[in-house]
Amino acid sequence: MKYSFISANGHSRDTLKITRLMLTRLFSYCQVMHSFLDFISVFGLQEKPRDIRFSSFREQNLVSRPDPSLASPILGRSERQYQLCYNLKSVGRYEKSWSTRQAAIYHQFDVNGNAVWIITQGHWDIKDRIADMTGVRGRERDRKFGKVFECFRSSLSVHLLLCEWSIENWRFYLQSLEDSIEKEVWAYQFCSPWQVTD
Repeated sequence: MKYSFISANGHSRDTLKITRLMLTRLFSYCQVMHSFLDFISVFGLQEKPRDIRFSSFREQNLVSRPDPSLASPILGRSERQYQLCYNLKSVGRYEKSWSTRQAAIYHQFDVNGNAVWIITQGHWDIKDRIADMTGVRGRERDRKFGKVFECFRSSLSVHLLLCEWSIENWRFYLQSLEDSIEKEVWAYQFCSPWQVTD
């Protein structure tokens, strides 16, 4: 498995730590599907987050209908593979406020067992989690890549880890929103300055 992590300077509204030339070379070498550009376009220098509601999933399946132009024995690639890209959102609490975090994920799996991951995020927490999962302290089945089915199973474990990351803290975030709304409603009902007095 090959992992590439692209990060910003601490949050997704900052510039990504990669040049256009580096990105072009990475995407060309890995033969990344062009749809992934839509997913990473939400990152970058901006005052307010754009496309915060953007969620999508794209796939390209060439397992049953191979493309001979993709075959490269030198790079260990066959003509049968699938590619997918998607984005996920999570929330985190920083100091006293909540913040929405985004991740753009690209995954390519070749039937010979080669897998490519490109993960773009404002922070490094997903990188650290994947390193823990596939490192010596991780489960043995998540760090076995000898056979094709082991590589495929490890890929599924990474997808599961990403989904678990995305659902963290939403309950606490929604509870915080409900508490804020309740305080505002209470303040409006019982402390309204518009009450008529004699």
